[in-house]
Amino acid sequence: METKKEEIQREKRKQESLTLLNDYNFSKQEHVEYNDYLKTRLDKEHETSLKEKLNLLEILVKDKEINNAEIERRKALHDIDHKIEEALLALRLQEVQAEVDAVVSKANAISPDLIAALQAFGDKELAQKMADSMAPLAILGGKSVADVFSQLLKGTKLEHLIGNSNIE
Repeated sequence: METKKEEIQREKRKQESLTLLNDYNFSKQEHVEYNDYLKTRLDKEHETSLKEKLNLLEILVKDKEINNAEIERRKALHDIDHKIEEALLALRLQEVQAEVDAVVSKANAISPDLIAALQAFGDKELAQKMADSMAPLAILGGKSVADVFSQLLKGTKLEHLIGNSNIE
């Protein structure tokens, strides 16, 4: 019977060993499948991450292109503004030069002869008004207007007008 008992124990151990081997094989298969699942998941995540990074890189490149275009646009606007300012400054310079030329032309038109003629005209006008205002005084004093006027102007710049004028 012992042999039978040994045989049963052997069979039992054999069955236990087979069960352990099956468990091991099953566990090994589960690990392989889980590892495959993890690998697939990591590959997908890595691929997604790479796609996201590539998209981000494309966005950054487009942003850089947009920024460069904006910089060029602003530079062009600045250049245009600068040219406009230069043109306005040139126009203002021409205006000022025209004003200066006009003043110089007017100043050249005033000659010493014109000044002398205006002064002589003013002196004659003044002499005439003085003679007119002194006529009543001269008549009251018993002298002629010419005598009173000539005494009044004697020693002044207007003295020469008495000889040229026929004041009565």
